[in-house]
Amino acid sequence: MRTLTLLLLATYGTAATAIPLAANDFSTSQIAAQTDYVLGARDVIVITVFGEASLSGRYVVADDGSIRMPEIGRVVMAGLTKDGLAAHLETLLRDGYLRSPQVTVQMMEHRSQRVDVTGAVKQPGEYFLRGETTLLQLLSRAGGVEADTSIGEVRVRRANGEEFTVNYSELSSNATGNMVLNAGDVVLVPEGQQVFVGGEVKQPGALLFADGLTATQALTRVGGPTPLARLRGAYILRDGERLTLNLKRILDGRDTNLVLQPGDQLYLRKSVF
Repeated sequence: MRTLTLLLLATYGTAATAIPLAANDFSTSQIAAQTDYVLGARDVIVITVFGEASLSGRYVVADDGSIRMPEIGRVVMAGLTKDGLAAHLETLLRDGYLRSPQVTVQMMEHRSQRVDVTGAVKQPGEYFLRGETTLLQLLSRAGGVEADTSIGEVRVRRANGEEFTVNYSELSSNATGNMVLNAGDVVLVPEGQQVFVGGEVKQPGALLFADGLTATQALTRVGGPTPLARLRGAYILRDGERLTLNLKRILDGRDTNLVLQPGDQLYLRKSVF
């Protein structure tokens, strides 16, 4: 029998046209096996119809969720999984074209079911669902939550306006609130107010502000001073003003610790000795 392999490649608002496949055009490791994923515009799928190599090619799925296939014409995929599409194509091909068609469909790229991830994650942006996807799974794909800037909540806003708030500590420890996401959801990890610690410290960067946060606590959270730090010459930039402080005396208990405010920038200068 001859082998037909059709690759459907989604783009924006254009009808499907065939493009010949090259040998080794994709590997099986690139194709995610999903049985419950509903196909939609811009998805990339691979169709194999055994016995019809002449129809091999790539197809562009239009925004209306249809393709155009030689010998069949327009095929609407709305609401179909890959297995459902395979059965549908077998029915169409059997109707006056092939005696006993055998069709398989495999996913190559998921592009139709988008979820946006914003806020305090390492890699915010748009993500595409690969079948059933939970909140924890998507946060993992986004690189995880930035603990230093997150306020400890995760919010999911549905396309219909519903909004859910999940405690991130409970979500990560025992999966409380680990909901299944839907296409069109927006996942927000709210960022709190911040302070910045820079200069001669081991891990300079922004920290999540909390009431009562002191200069020495912020210094500890960035790994402490480097060996070259001049503790006596530290300063804070606050609302355009420079506040000097002697961290050596504070650490020795001889001066009162300074409580930081949102937006403060604590710097440690380099010692000249």
